[in-house]
Amino acid sequence: MSDVLKENKLNLFNNLFKFLFLMFWVMFWFIGIILTDYKFNKIAIYFFIAYSSVCIIYIISYVIYMKTSNNFEKKIEVFYKISTLLSFIFSTLSYYIFPISIMWFLIKLSLLFTYMYISILKVYKYKLEEGVVGILASALMLFMFLRY
Repeated sequence: MSDVLKENKLNLFNNLFKFLFLMFWVMFWFIGIILTDYKFNKIAIYFFIAYSSVCIIYIISYVIYMKTSNNFEKKIEVFYKISTLLSFIFSTLSYYIFPISIMWFLIKLSLLFTYMYISILKVYKYKLEEGVVGILASALMLFMFLRY
């Protein structure tokens, strides 16, 4: 595989990750602000299923691509992307689908702290500025979910 093709595929994965990152906040806002009535609960579940399915497909294809190609990103990048999407999935799951379950709350909390830890490592140890977005996102989600 040529270097240009490898670089294009990696850019595609990076752009898809950024799109999924933005779609989480749009979906979270839409469900939390617009669909606040209980009768819209099915729509929120459909949004969650669609978003989670796309995220899981992304994670699987990204891991397979990283294993099969010789174009490896830094491990912190891989951990950052996976922890971000998993924390988004489990946060949405525990917030909208199982809002009173302590088990899902603890899973969500542990994933959010893992996400914050990896983001802090990305900024301070690896000097990558994208980790600041992760720190702010995890802090915002922790604030929103702990007050809930």
